[in-house]
Amino acid sequence: AGDGDVTNALMRAQLELQDDPEKAVATLDAIDMKKVPAMMLNEVRGMKAQVYLVKNRVAEASELADQIQLSQIQQVEVRSVMAATVAEAWARTGKVKQAGDILSLFSPDDPAFASARVPLLYARIFTHFADSKRDLARKDMVVMCKENFQYLGRFMMPNSGVRPELVQMAQDVIQRDDNARKSILEMQAGAGKLNRAQRRSQR
Repeated sequence: AGDGDVTNALMRAQLELQDDPEKAVATLDAIDMKKVPAMMLNEVRGMKAQVYLVKNRVAEASELADQIQLSQIQQVEVRSVMAATVAEAWARTGKVKQAGDILSLFSPDDPAFASARVPLLYARIFTHFADSKRDLARKDMVVMCKENFQYLGRFMMPNSGVRPELVQMAQDVIQRDDNARKSILEMQAGAGKLNRAQRRSQR
């Protein structure tokens, strides 16, 4: 596979991930890693690991994370997103200390990594939770919820492999946030109006 073929596959997978994660997985699985240009290996491994984490293929994501060379990635934005992927994969497969070491270098609170703030927060939540620091995990969830409560939907996706305690924590944080509750009620009311309008149009 040439650079263009791999780049096209990565771009297609990113688009597919929004609507059909299974299709994104298939697109990435079809990439022959032996034919990927050396300069693109870290990018391909990182993208595959991101998708695998969402689809609860955490062991495979961790194997890929082990092979990602962060020091070889020149762009700060890309390197920090990759760092988040590596840290989350390691935190979810028992490598808590290694995940913490990564996050000590790539903190979501550091303005230098603003473009990767959300994935770094996900990684830190998983790391704190795996390290039995539930209060710190919850604190980061509250921060995410205030920025956009829909970020916490990542913890409640079906078949995501997220531990039930972490799912419950995300639900509780949303329920305790006034703005999140208000937004959910507005969304439900809007959906109800749409359904009623559709029923009327079918009469």
